[in-house]
Amino acid sequence: MRRLALTALPLFNDAILQVSFAERLPVIDLRLVCNEEDDFVNEIEPSNAGGAKIAAAVARAVGAEPTSPVSYVFAT
Repeated sequence: MRRLALTALPLFNDAILQVSFAERLPVIDLRLVCNEEDDFVNEIEPSNAGGAKIAAAVARAVGAEPTSPVSYVFAT
């Protein structure tokens, strides 16, 4: 089952990217954001460091510039 999932995952990622690019939507590729071993607790769960990187990437994507390693964006 794992082998099948690893084979299918790139197809889903490609479909998401194609639609996002066609609609001119921003994309955060977490494979590029969390690119160090310390970014993960296990294969799929981000560590505190990885979570901070993800939060910073989301903040930048919505136009907020993070000022510390961990930034929170709240809707008002």
